[in-house]
Amino acid sequence: MIRKKSKAIISIDTHEAYMEKEAHYIKEIFDSVDIAFIDKEYKELLDCKAPIKIIKMGKLGCKYQHKNNSFISQAPKSNVIDKTGAGDVVTGAFLATMAETNNPKKSLDIAVNLATKSIGDYGVDFLIKNKR
Repeated sequence: MIRKKSKAIISIDTHEAYMEKEAHYIKEIFDSVDIAFIDKEYKELLDCKAPIKIIKMGKLGCKYQHKNNSFISQAPKSNVIDKTGAGDVVTGAFLATMAETNNPKKSLDIAVNLATKSIGDYGVDFLIKNKR
């Protein structure tokens, strides 16, 4: 429906609750988007048809895949206090930076670094302490 009415770039991210209950249906949706953010645990999505895949590898960082272009943005070492939302930080920061720069390497590096900062504190406290 969105494709028929817009030229927007469509992205999707994994969500544990839906993956457990609707894995087959989720795979179909991942096949239909432009950018797929995939947690490393969901190996069944790694072969989805999304042209751009961002594979979130936890403390190792993230891998970018698009046609023959592939690279890893490594996460810096960090003192982990709260990992909640780190994957969402990667997704949001990557998309926002891509909209500004159209540079996937720079965008993913920024996203991974911001997500790493986010796990060093609770909630959004890291934003207050580490203003850009």
